[in-house]
Amino acid sequence: MSDHYTRVLSRPEFIALMAALMALNALAIDVMLPALPYMGEALGVANENERQFVITAYMIGMGVAQLAFGPLTDRFGRRAPLLAGIGVYVVAVVIAAFAPSFTMLLVLRFIQGLGAASVRVITTAVARDRYSGRARWLRSCRWSSWCSWPFR
Repeated sequence: MSDHYTRVLSRPEFIALMAALMALNALAIDVMLPALPYMGEALGVANENERQFVITAYMIGMGVAQLAFGPLTDRFGRRAPLLAGIGVYVVAVVIAAFAPSFTMLLVLRFIQGLGAASVRVITTAVARDRYSGRARWLRSCRWSSWCSWPFR
């Protein structure tokens, strides 16, 4: 008997899970944009351009960590790195909500980006694991059009 309970997700469950995971990155960026002036004011950042470093720090963290999560998922599987990345992401979000300074907020946003990279890399890897050839291409086109629909 197997030690782990495994079940293959149905197509709607799989799509919903992948969409929810991919939405974490968009949420992490988009939720900050309207609050940038207020965060800058509360944390004493006078220059409006410096406030945008909140987004930059996140993107740099995410970009750097993507290089590491590819080999990590190949070595340790998909689940453990994904859960570790989401854990880092959640902890960084909670602590960032109470950041006492702008510098601390930037460091935490960088760390949040590190965790978010796992979601980006692993959802793509899982989709490639599940689909191949023409089915992967069609699924990719459908996901791209579905994900970009709200922005049209």
